[in-house]
Amino acid sequence: MTTKNLVRGLVVATATMIASSAIATPFTYNVSITAVNHLRGQSVESTTPTVWKNTSGTDVELIFDPSSTVVGATIAIPAGATPFTRSVAQGESAALVFEKTGLYRFALSFADGTVKSGELAVVRPDIVNVDVIGISFSPKEVRIKAGQTVRWINTTTQIHTVTTDPALAANPANAAVPTGATPFHSGSIEGGATFSMKLVVPGTYKYFCKPHEAMGHVGTVIVE
Repeated sequence: MTTKNLVRGLVVATATMIASSAIATPFTYNVSITAVNHLRGQSVESTTPTVWKNTSGTDVELIFDPSSTVVGATIAIPAGATPFTRSVAQGESAALVFEKTGLYRFALSFADGTVKSGELAVVRPDIVNVDVIGISFSPKEVRIKAGQTVRWINTTTQIHTVTTDPALAANPANAAVPTGATPFHSGSIEGGATFSMKLVVPGTYKYFCKPHEAMGHVGTVIVE
């Protein structure tokens, strides 16, 4: 079975996160495989390397093949993507590149018999992702080019917001948009949900999470 249309690269020992000064998204994404099912809400850019390190304590198979029957997991890949299975030994890493955009639902089959489900969103390079992790935006500051879209991904089970409107802030200094831009408010972003905004006016956008502003849950987007 060939995987050249979907996956490139070899098993590697280590990986380095490299930030792009232009758009502040990584050229290489690190994904940690553990025995805990946390592989939801992850997103990467198409054609961008992802390095999957197995820290689970046992060998694991990543199954992206819908023809495989894995009890306890649903496997589905975008139309046109090539199915594949990749074994990753304990402590090793696999470098994968996903060519097709869309939602990948896959299985993690551990050597100890544990089966977990995972989801990975592969997006176009013109979308810059910001993860909501705990009560932090990650990265806290991003630089994008005018016309790119920022997508905030709530990886938690809590409700968060993305709010640039000073009128909704406890401290108006936590919110700002450039002259000519309209302040926005996402409303409630449920756990696992996303909020996207295409930003076309250059300048600095300062935003906060309304429920957690007092706890320092703020972020910045600089549009160049």
